[in-house]
Amino acid sequence: MSLTGSIQFQDRPLKADESVFRIETRTLSSEGLRELIESATGQKTDWPSKSWDVDCLTLAAWYFHFDLALAHAQVGTADAATITAVQRPNPSITMLPTWVNSAATGINPWIIASALKIPIEFGGTRASLGFLDL
Repeated sequence: MSLTGSIQFQDRPLKADESVFRIETRTLSSEGLRELIESATGQKTDWPSKSWDVDCLTLAAWYFHFDLALAHAQVGTADAATITAVQRPNPSITMLPTWVNSAATGINPWIIASALKIPIEFGGTRASLGFLDL
């Protein structure tokens, strides 16, 4: 008998066709890029632009940079870690087969050893680490 904690896993399979489409549509005529440039400059522009200045090319580089997607994913990971950190630790029980050296002859030397682990938190431990808003 074993008691374990459970976690919900949300399967999100990779979709190669969508990834290829997203990479191939990264062009300077992208509608998302047009919206970014118009919101940053405050001007309507002819699209796709026939000439590019340094500011617009900088916005395009910022818009298409892969590190932005990575940073967004890292924020999600940090948020998940914070949620996990504020949860109370679960007690656990472990049951393992154990060999007993001093067993008398004719008696099975194997027993089931169990250990109960109950985490004890002393007052204010998680709050002092800044995980709780108290």
